Amino acid sequence: MSDLDVIVEVSISRETTAPSQAGFGTPLLVGYHTAYLDRRVATYSEPSEMLDDGFTESDELYQKALVVKSQDPSPTQFKVGRCTNLPTRVVHLIPTITTEGHVYKGDIAGNEFSYTVGAGATVDSIVTAIQPIVDAYSEVSATDDTTQVTVTDASPGTGFKVSFDAKNGMHLLDATADPGIVADLNAIAAEDDDWYGVALTDQSEAIVLAAAVLIESLDKIMIPETADWDSADASEVDDLATALVNLSYANTALIWHHEIGGHAGAAFMSTILAEDNPVGSATPAFKQLTGVPVSNLSTGRQTAINNKNATYYVRRGGLNTTFEGKTPLGDYIDVTRLIHWTKARMQERVFGALATPKKVPFTDAGADIVRTAMQSVLTQGIRNLGIRPGTDIITIPAVKDVPVADRANRTLPDCDFEYEVAGAIHRTKVKGRVKV
Repeated sequence: MSDLDVIVEVSISRETTAPSQAGFGTPLLVGYHTAYLDRRVATYSEPSEMLDDGFTESDELYQKALVVKSQDPSPTQFKVGRCTNLPTRVVHLIPTITTEGHVYKGDIAGNEFSYTVGAGATVDSIVTAIQPIVDAYSEVSATDDTTQVTVTDASPGTGFKVSFDAKNGMHLLDATADPGIVADLNAIAAEDDDWYGVALTDQSEAIVLAAAVLIESLDKIMIPETADWDSADASEVDDLATALVNLSYANTALIWHHEIGGHAGAAFMSTILAEDNPVGSATPAFKQLTGVPVSNLSTGRQTAINNKNATYYVRRGGLNTTFEGKTPLGDYIDVTRLIHWTKARMQERVFGALATPKKVPFTDAGADIVRTAMQSVLTQGIRNLGIRPGTDIITIPAVKDVPVADRANRTLPDCDFEYEVAGAIHRTKVKGRVKV
Protein backbone atom coordinates (compact mmCIF):
# COMPACT_ATOMS: atom_id res chain seq x y z
CA MET A 1 0.00 0.00 0.00
CA SER A 2 1.25 3.47 -0.86
CA ASP A 3 1.85 5.79 2.09
CA LEU A 4 -0.38 8.33 0.33
CA ASP A 5 -3.45 6.05 0.54
CA VAL A 6 -4.25 7.52 3.96
CA ILE A 7 -4.53 11.04 2.51
CA VAL A 8 -5.63 10.50 -1.10
CA GLU A 9 -7.59 7.34 -1.74
CA VAL A 10 -7.86 6.53 -5.44
CA SER A 11 -9.86 3.64 -6.82
CA ILE A 12 -10.17 2.93 -10.53
CA SER A 13 -12.59 0.50 -12.10
CA ARG A 14 -12.26 -0.84 -15.62
CA GLU A 15 -15.08 -0.01 -17.99
CA THR A 16 -14.46 -1.45 -21.43
CA THR A 17 -16.67 -2.03 -24.44
CA ALA A 18 -14.33 -4.84 -25.53
CA PRO A 19 -13.16 -7.88 -23.83
CA SER A 20 8.69 10.12 -3.61
CA GLN A 21 7.13 9.92 -7.25
CA ALA A 22 6.39 6.33 -7.99
CA GLY A 23 8.56 4.98 -10.81
CA PHE A 24 7.27 2.85 -13.66
CA GLY A 25 10.52 2.03 -15.41
CA THR A 26 12.56 -0.13 -13.04
CA PRO A 27 12.62 -3.91 -13.57
CA LEU A 28 13.39 -6.34 -10.77
CA LEU A 29 15.21 -9.52 -11.78
CA VAL A 30 14.43 -12.20 -9.23
CA GLY A 31 16.34 -15.42 -8.67
CA TYR A 32 18.38 -17.51 -6.27
CA HIS A 33 22.05 -16.58 -5.92
CA THR A 34 24.87 -16.45 -3.38
CA ALA A 35 26.93 -13.69 -4.98
CA TYR A 36 26.30 -11.66 -1.82
CA LEU A 37 24.39 -12.53 1.33
CA ASP A 38 24.18 -9.21 3.20
CA ARG A 39 21.11 -7.84 1.41
CA ARG A 40 18.07 -8.87 -0.61
CA VAL A 41 18.18 -6.19 -3.31
CA ALA A 42 20.94 -4.50 -5.29
CA THR A 43 20.59 -1.70 -7.85
CA TYR A 44 22.65 -1.55 -11.02
CA SER A 45 23.01 0.68 -14.06
CA GLU A 46 25.00 -1.86 -16.08
CA PRO A 47 25.42 -5.65 -15.90
CA SER A 48 29.18 -5.23 -15.49
CA GLU A 49 28.53 -3.83 -12.03
CA MET A 50 27.11 -7.22 -11.03
CA LEU A 51 30.52 -8.80 -11.61
CA ASP A 52 31.97 -6.49 -8.97
CA ASP A 53 29.36 -7.84 -6.56
CA GLY A 54 30.40 -11.44 -7.05
CA PHE A 55 28.29 -12.62 -9.98
CA THR A 56 29.94 -14.52 -12.81
CA GLU A 57 29.27 -14.19 -16.52
CA SER A 58 27.62 -17.62 -16.57
CA ASP A 59 25.08 -16.75 -13.87
CA GLU A 60 21.52 -16.75 -15.12
CA LEU A 61 20.73 -13.43 -13.43
CA TYR A 62 23.73 -11.81 -15.12
CA GLN A 63 22.67 -13.20 -18.49
CA LYS A 64 19.17 -11.86 -17.92
CA ALA A 65 20.57 -8.43 -17.03
CA LEU A 66 22.60 -8.41 -20.26
CA VAL A 67 19.42 -8.97 -22.26
CA VAL A 68 17.54 -6.27 -20.33
CA LYS A 69 20.21 -3.68 -21.06
CA SER A 70 20.63 -4.84 -24.67
CA GLN A 71 17.21 -3.50 -25.65
CA ASP A 72 17.17 -0.12 -27.35
CA PRO A 73 15.95 1.82 -25.53
CA SER A 74 16.22 0.08 -22.17
CA PRO A 75 15.51 1.07 -18.56
CA THR A 76 18.16 3.33 -17.07
CA GLN A 77 18.61 0.99 -14.12
CA PHE A 78 17.53 -2.42 -12.92
CA LYS A 79 17.46 -4.23 -9.61
CA VAL A 80 18.30 -7.78 -8.63
CA GLY A 81 16.23 -9.45 -5.95
CA ARG A 82 17.87 -12.34 -4.10
CA CYS A 83 15.86 -15.46 -3.35
CA THR A 84 16.96 -17.67 -0.47
CA ASN A 85 14.62 -20.58 -1.19
CA LEU A 86 16.59 -23.00 -3.34
CA PRO A 87 14.90 -24.13 -6.59
CA THR A 88 15.71 -27.34 -8.44
CA ARG A 89 14.87 -26.98 -12.11
CA VAL A 90 12.98 -29.95 -13.56
CA VAL A 91 12.06 -30.17 -17.26
CA HIS A 92 10.11 -32.88 -19.05
CA LEU A 93 11.18 -33.76 -22.62
CA ILE A 94 8.22 -35.31 -24.44
CA PRO A 95 8.91 -36.70 -27.93
CA THR A 96 5.86 -36.73 -30.18
CA ILE A 97 7.15 -37.79 -33.62
CA THR A 98 8.01 -41.47 -34.18
CA THR A 99 8.66 -41.27 -37.93
CA GLU A 100 11.84 -43.05 -38.98
CA GLY A 101 14.57 -40.60 -39.86
CA HIS A 102 13.12 -37.70 -37.90
CA VAL A 103 15.86 -35.81 -36.08
CA TYR A 104 15.28 -34.41 -32.64
CA LYS A 105 17.74 -31.54 -32.39
CA GLY A 106 18.13 -28.94 -29.69
CA ASP A 107 20.25 -27.66 -26.84
CA ILE A 108 20.26 -28.99 -23.28
CA ALA A 109 22.36 -27.24 -20.64
CA GLY A 110 24.74 -25.91 -23.27
CA ASN A 111 25.15 -29.30 -24.92
CA GLU A 112 24.12 -29.80 -28.54
CA PHE A 113 21.57 -32.62 -28.51
CA SER A 114 20.70 -34.71 -31.57
CA TYR A 115 18.89 -38.02 -31.96
CA THR A 116 17.62 -39.67 -35.14
CA VAL A 117 14.51 -41.85 -34.85
CA GLY A 118 15.03 -45.43 -35.99
CA ALA A 119 12.68 -47.91 -37.66
CA GLY A 120 9.67 -49.11 -35.70
CA ALA A 121 10.18 -46.51 -32.98
CA THR A 122 7.61 -45.68 -30.34
CA VAL A 123 7.50 -42.84 -27.86
CA ASP A 124 8.59 -45.31 -25.18
CA SER A 125 11.59 -46.52 -27.20
CA ILE A 126 12.63 -42.97 -28.07
CA VAL A 127 12.52 -41.98 -24.41
CA THR A 128 14.59 -45.04 -23.53
CA ALA A 129 17.14 -44.12 -26.20
CA ILE A 130 17.59 -40.44 -25.39
CA GLN A 131 17.64 -40.78 -21.58
CA PRO A 132 21.29 -41.94 -21.36
CA ILE A 133 22.36 -39.29 -23.87
CA VAL A 134 20.97 -36.53 -21.68
CA ASP A 135 22.07 -38.19 -18.44
CA ALA A 136 25.66 -38.05 -19.66
CA TYR A 137 25.60 -34.25 -19.51
CA SER A 138 27.32 -33.24 -16.27
CA GLU A 139 25.02 -30.29 -15.63
CA VAL A 140 21.88 -32.44 -15.32
CA SER A 141 20.57 -35.90 -14.53
CA ALA A 142 17.89 -37.65 -16.59
CA THR A 143 15.38 -40.39 -15.84
CA ASP A 144 13.21 -42.52 -18.12
CA ASP A 145 9.56 -41.95 -17.27
CA THR A 146 8.16 -43.99 -20.17
CA THR A 147 6.42 -41.18 -22.03
CA GLN A 148 8.95 -38.50 -21.17
CA VAL A 149 12.51 -37.90 -20.08
CA THR A 150 12.68 -35.98 -16.82
CA VAL A 151 15.74 -33.70 -16.72
CA THR A 152 16.81 -32.40 -13.31
CA ASP A 153 19.36 -29.77 -12.36
CA ALA A 154 22.47 -31.54 -11.04
CA SER A 155 23.26 -28.49 -8.91
CA PRO A 156 20.07 -26.98 -7.41
CA GLY A 157 19.84 -23.22 -7.81
CA THR A 158 22.13 -23.16 -10.85
CA GLY A 159 19.45 -23.60 -13.49
CA PHE A 160 19.95 -24.91 -17.00
CA LYS A 161 18.64 -23.99 -20.41
CA VAL A 162 16.64 -26.19 -22.77
CA SER A 163 15.86 -25.11 -26.32
CA PHE A 164 14.10 -26.98 -29.13
CA ASP A 165 12.55 -25.52 -32.27
CA ALA A 166 8.81 -25.27 -31.73
CA LYS A 167 8.20 -27.40 -34.85
CA ASN A 168 10.76 -30.08 -33.95
CA GLY A 169 8.21 -32.30 -32.20
CA MET A 170 9.92 -32.29 -28.80
CA HIS A 171 7.40 -30.94 -26.33
CA LEU A 172 8.79 -29.18 -23.27
CA LEU A 173 7.18 -28.82 -19.86
CA ASP A 174 8.74 -26.95 -16.95
CA ALA A 175 7.89 -28.99 -13.83
CA THR A 176 10.02 -27.07 -11.31
CA ALA A 177 8.39 -27.04 -7.89
CA ASP A 178 7.75 -23.71 -6.16
CA PRO A 179 10.47 -23.38 -3.50
CA GLY A 180 8.70 -20.42 -1.87
CA ILE A 181 8.64 -17.53 -4.34
CA VAL A 182 6.02 -15.52 -2.44
CA ALA A 183 8.07 -15.53 0.74
CA ASP A 184 11.10 -14.40 -1.24
CA LEU A 185 9.19 -11.63 -3.04
CA ASN A 186 7.75 -10.37 0.24
CA ALA A 187 11.20 -10.30 1.82
CA ILE A 188 12.59 -8.46 -1.19
CA ALA A 189 9.78 -5.89 -1.11
CA ALA A 190 10.21 -5.39 2.64
CA GLU A 191 13.79 -4.29 2.04
CA ASP A 192 13.23 -2.32 -1.18
CA ASP A 193 9.85 -1.78 -2.81
CA ASP A 194 10.98 0.83 -5.35
CA TRP A 195 10.61 -1.29 -8.51
CA TYR A 196 7.78 -1.90 -10.92
CA GLY A 197 8.23 -4.92 -13.22
CA VAL A 198 9.19 -8.45 -12.18
CA ALA A 199 11.13 -11.00 -14.24
CA LEU A 200 11.82 -14.40 -12.67
CA THR A 201 14.63 -16.85 -13.42
CA ASP A 202 12.54 -19.94 -12.56
CA GLN A 203 9.16 -19.78 -14.32
CA SER A 204 7.32 -23.07 -14.04
CA GLU A 205 3.54 -23.09 -13.82
CA ALA A 206 3.71 -23.60 -10.05
CA ILE A 207 6.09 -20.68 -9.52
CA VAL A 208 4.35 -18.26 -11.90
CA LEU A 209 0.90 -18.93 -10.45
CA ALA A 210 2.18 -18.42 -6.91
CA ALA A 211 3.95 -15.17 -7.80
CA ALA A 212 1.00 -13.88 -9.83
CA VAL A 213 -1.27 -14.00 -6.78
CA LEU A 214 1.04 -11.59 -4.99
CA ILE A 215 1.68 -9.33 -8.00
CA GLU A 216 -2.08 -9.01 -8.51
CA SER A 217 -2.36 -7.39 -5.07
CA LEU A 218 0.26 -4.75 -5.94
CA ASP A 219 0.39 -1.89 -8.42
CA LYS A 220 3.19 -3.69 -10.27
CA ILE A 221 3.46 -5.99 -13.27
CA MET A 222 5.12 -9.33 -14.01
CA ILE A 223 6.21 -10.63 -17.43
CA PRO A 224 6.82 -14.38 -17.14
CA GLU A 225 7.62 -16.67 -20.04
CA THR A 226 6.74 -20.28 -20.71
CA ALA A 227 7.83 -22.94 -23.18
CA ASP A 228 5.20 -25.40 -21.97
CA TRP A 229 3.79 -27.10 -25.04
CA ASP A 230 0.23 -27.15 -23.72
CA SER A 231 0.04 -23.35 -23.41
CA ALA A 232 0.48 -23.22 -27.21
CA ASP A 233 -2.12 -25.93 -27.90
CA ALA A 234 -5.71 -24.85 -28.52
CA SER A 235 -7.12 -28.19 -27.35
CA GLU A 236 -5.42 -28.02 -23.95
CA VAL A 237 -7.14 -26.36 -20.99
CA ASP A 238 -4.98 -27.60 -18.11
CA ASP A 239 -2.05 -25.29 -18.79
CA LEU A 240 -0.43 -22.16 -17.40
CA ALA A 241 -1.87 -19.70 -19.94
CA THR A 242 -5.40 -20.99 -19.45
CA ALA A 243 -5.02 -21.00 -15.66
CA LEU A 244 -4.04 -17.32 -15.73
CA VAL A 245 -7.02 -16.50 -17.98
CA ASN A 246 -9.39 -18.35 -15.66
CA LEU A 247 -8.05 -16.22 -12.79
CA SER A 248 -8.61 -12.98 -14.79
CA TYR A 249 -5.29 -11.53 -13.75
CA ALA A 250 -4.55 -7.97 -14.91
CA ASN A 251 -0.96 -7.42 -13.70
CA THR A 252 0.68 -10.41 -15.41
CA ALA A 253 1.41 -10.70 -19.13
CA LEU A 254 2.63 -14.13 -20.24
CA ILE A 255 4.88 -14.59 -23.27
CA TRP A 256 5.35 -18.00 -24.92
CA HIS A 257 8.87 -18.79 -26.06
CA HIS A 258 10.52 -22.04 -27.10
CA GLU A 259 13.36 -21.83 -24.57
CA ILE A 260 13.27 -22.83 -20.90
CA GLY A 261 15.82 -20.77 -19.01
CA GLY A 262 15.79 -18.11 -21.73
CA HIS A 263 15.17 -14.40 -21.39
CA ALA A 264 12.24 -13.50 -23.64
CA GLY A 265 10.16 -12.28 -20.69
CA ALA A 266 12.90 -10.04 -19.33
CA ALA A 267 13.60 -8.60 -22.79
CA PHE A 268 9.90 -7.99 -23.40
CA MET A 269 9.56 -6.26 -20.05
CA SER A 270 12.62 -4.13 -20.78
CA THR A 271 11.04 -2.80 -23.98
CA ILE A 272 7.85 -1.99 -22.09
CA LEU A 273 9.50 -0.27 -19.14
CA ALA A 274 11.88 1.64 -21.38
CA GLU A 275 8.86 3.66 -22.48
CA ASP A 276 8.41 5.00 -18.93
CA ASN A 277 8.67 8.58 -20.04
CA PRO A 278 5.90 8.85 -20.86
CA VAL A 279 3.66 5.97 -19.80
CA GLY A 280 1.00 5.32 -22.42
CA SER A 281 3.15 6.27 -25.38
CA ALA A 282 3.83 2.76 -26.71
CA THR A 283 2.00 -0.48 -27.39
CA PRO A 284 3.51 -3.82 -26.33
CA ALA A 285 2.92 -5.25 -29.81
CA PHE A 286 5.55 -5.15 -32.58
CA LYS A 287 8.52 -5.02 -30.19
CA GLN A 288 11.89 -6.37 -31.38
CA LEU A 289 13.74 -8.27 -28.65
CA THR A 290 17.49 -7.92 -29.04
CA GLY A 291 19.38 -11.10 -28.15
CA VAL A 292 16.26 -13.29 -28.17
CA PRO A 293 15.70 -15.79 -31.01
CA VAL A 294 12.26 -15.86 -32.61
CA SER A 295 10.01 -18.89 -32.16
CA ASN A 296 9.14 -20.96 -35.22
CA LEU A 297 5.40 -21.19 -34.57
CA SER A 298 2.70 -22.50 -36.86
CA THR A 299 -0.29 -20.27 -37.51
CA GLY A 300 -2.38 -22.61 -35.39
CA ARG A 301 -0.10 -22.23 -32.40
CA GLN A 302 0.05 -18.47 -32.82
CA THR A 303 -3.75 -18.39 -32.77
CA ALA A 304 -3.88 -20.65 -29.72
CA ILE A 305 -1.46 -18.44 -27.80
CA ASN A 306 -3.38 -15.30 -28.79
CA ASN A 307 -6.69 -16.88 -27.78
CA LYS A 308 -5.20 -17.62 -24.37
CA ASN A 309 -4.32 -13.92 -24.02
CA ALA A 310 -0.58 -14.58 -24.14
CA THR A 311 2.13 -13.11 -26.35
CA TYR A 312 4.53 -14.76 -28.80
CA TYR A 313 7.65 -13.64 -30.66
CA VAL A 314 7.98 -14.53 -34.35
CA ARG A 315 9.35 -13.23 -37.62
CA ARG A 316 6.65 -11.63 -39.75
CA GLY A 317 6.97 -9.41 -42.81
CA GLY A 318 10.74 -9.49 -42.52
CA LEU A 319 10.68 -8.23 -38.93
CA ASN A 320 11.05 -9.97 -35.58
CA THR A 321 8.08 -8.80 -33.51
CA THR A 322 6.07 -9.53 -30.39
CA PHE A 323 2.34 -9.95 -30.65
CA GLU A 324 0.09 -8.98 -28.95
CA GLY A 325 0.80 -7.96 -25.34
CA LYS A 326 -2.39 -8.89 -23.52
CA THR A 327 -2.90 -9.73 -19.88
CA PRO A 328 -4.96 -12.80 -18.89
CA LEU A 329 -7.87 -10.44 -18.17
CA GLY A 330 -7.94 -9.50 -21.85
CA ASP A 331 -6.65 -5.94 -21.50
CA TYR A 332 -3.29 -4.95 -22.88
CA ILE A 333 -0.34 -4.58 -20.52
CA ASP A 334 0.02 -0.90 -21.46
CA VAL A 335 -3.54 -0.32 -20.20
CA THR A 336 -2.65 -1.94 -16.88
CA ARG A 337 0.41 0.25 -16.68
CA LEU A 338 -1.61 3.36 -17.49
CA ILE A 339 -4.05 2.57 -14.69
CA HIS A 340 -1.20 2.10 -12.21
CA TRP A 341 0.36 5.35 -13.41
CA THR A 342 -2.92 7.25 -13.12
CA LYS A 343 -3.46 6.13 -9.54
CA ALA A 344 0.08 7.01 -8.46
CA ARG A 345 0.17 10.39 -10.19
CA MET A 346 -3.33 11.29 -8.99
CA GLN A 347 -2.29 10.63 -5.41
CA GLU A 348 0.94 12.56 -5.78
CA ARG A 349 -0.59 15.59 -7.51
CA VAL A 350 -3.57 15.90 -5.18
CA PHE A 351 -1.41 15.36 -2.11
CA GLY A 352 0.98 18.03 -3.35
CA ALA A 353 -1.92 20.43 -3.92
CA LEU A 354 -3.10 19.89 -0.34
CA ALA A 355 0.30 19.93 1.33
CA THR A 356 2.10 22.75 -0.51
CA PRO A 357 0.06 25.82 0.58
CA LYS A 358 -0.40 26.74 4.22
CA LYS A 359 -4.03 25.77 3.88
CA VAL A 360 -6.56 24.74 1.28
CA PRO A 361 -9.85 26.17 2.52
CA PHE A 362 -13.02 24.05 2.52
CA THR A 363 -14.64 26.28 -0.06
CA ASP A 364 -15.53 25.93 -3.71
CA ALA A 365 -12.26 27.67 -4.53
CA GLY A 366 -10.41 25.13 -2.40
CA ALA A 367 -12.21 22.25 -4.08
CA ASP A 368 -11.20 23.70 -7.43
CA ILE A 369 -7.56 23.34 -6.39
CA VAL A 370 -8.20 19.61 -6.09
CA ARG A 371 -9.92 19.62 -9.49
CA THR A 372 -6.94 21.37 -11.08
CA ALA A 373 -4.52 18.83 -9.65
CA MET A 374 -6.65 15.95 -10.94
CA GLN A 375 -6.98 17.53 -14.37
CA SER A 376 -3.22 17.95 -14.66
CA VAL A 377 -2.85 14.17 -14.48
CA LEU A 378 -5.47 13.49 -17.13
CA THR A 379 -4.03 16.19 -19.38
CA GLN A 380 -0.61 14.60 -19.13
CA GLY A 381 -2.18 11.21 -19.92
CA ILE A 382 -3.64 12.72 -23.10
CA ARG A 383 -0.26 14.17 -24.08
CA ASN A 384 1.28 10.76 -23.45
CA LEU A 385 -1.18 9.22 -25.95
CA GLY A 386 -2.62 7.02 -23.23
CA ILE A 387 -5.97 8.82 -22.80
CA ARG A 388 -8.35 9.53 -25.64
CA PRO A 389 -8.75 13.32 -26.01
CA GLY A 390 -12.18 14.67 -25.07
CA THR A 391 -13.11 11.71 -22.87
CA ASP A 392 -11.61 13.01 -19.61
CA ILE A 393 -14.31 14.04 -17.16
CA ILE A 394 -13.88 15.27 -13.58
CA THR A 395 -16.72 15.82 -11.14
CA ILE A 396 -16.17 17.71 -7.88
CA PRO A 397 -19.06 18.31 -5.44
CA ALA A 398 -20.15 21.81 -4.55
CA VAL A 399 -19.17 22.49 -0.95
CA LYS A 400 -22.79 23.20 0.01
CA ASP A 401 -23.65 19.62 -1.00
CA VAL A 402 -20.94 18.01 1.11
CA PRO A 403 -22.39 16.29 4.20
CA VAL A 404 -21.73 18.07 7.49
CA ALA A 405 -19.89 15.03 8.88
CA ASP A 406 -17.44 15.09 5.97
CA ARG A 407 -16.86 18.80 6.36
CA ALA A 408 -16.26 18.30 10.07
CA ASN A 409 -13.72 15.59 9.26
CA ARG A 410 -12.21 17.84 6.58
CA THR A 411 -12.86 15.25 3.87
CA LEU A 412 -13.88 16.27 0.35
CA PRO A 413 -15.74 13.20 -0.95
CA ASP A 414 -16.90 12.11 -4.39
CA CYS A 415 -14.08 13.61 -6.41
CA ASP A 416 -14.63 11.46 -9.47
CA PHE A 417 -12.87 11.15 -12.79
CA GLU A 418 -13.17 8.99 -15.86
CA TYR A 419 -11.53 8.62 -19.23
CA GLU A 420 -11.30 6.31 -22.20
CA VAL A 421 -8.04 4.60 -23.03
CA ALA A 422 -6.65 5.73 -26.38
CA GLY A 423 -5.52 2.21 -27.25
CA ALA A 424 -3.45 1.42 -30.34
CA ILE A 425 -3.96 0.06 -33.84
CA HIS A 426 -2.72 -3.54 -34.11
CA ARG A 427 -4.69 -4.63 -37.17
CA THR A 428 -6.16 -2.94 -40.23
CA LYS A 429 -8.58 -3.82 -43.01
CA VAL A 430 -7.81 -2.21 -46.33
CA LYS A 431 -9.88 -2.41 -49.51
CA GLY A 432 -8.94 -1.05 -52.88
CA ARG A 433 -10.17 -0.88 -56.45
CA VAL A 434 -8.03 -0.93 -59.55
CA LYS A 435 -9.42 0.44 -62.80
CA VAL A 436 -7.75 -0.53 -66.06
